[in-house]
Amino acid sequence: MKVYCDNKLVIFIAHNPVLHDRMKHDSGEICMSYIPTKSQVADVLTKSLPKRQFNDMVCNLAMNDIFMPC
Repeated sequence: MKVYCDNKLVIFIAHNPVLHDRMKHDSGEICMSYIPTKSQVADVLTKSLPKRQFNDMVCNLAMNDIFMPC
């Protein structure tokens, strides 16, 4: 499973074998990768975003506006 994160410190901690000697990401089951904050589509569900960025993220997630007339 690939997990995308916009926090480099979290990725460093996850890959540090001293801190996590028996975690799933050490066995290769979970891979944490960096993604820039502006590309983090999960933010549309958790943060207040500028309208343009919000609309771009909604489009990337293929979400439909149920209130938009057909």
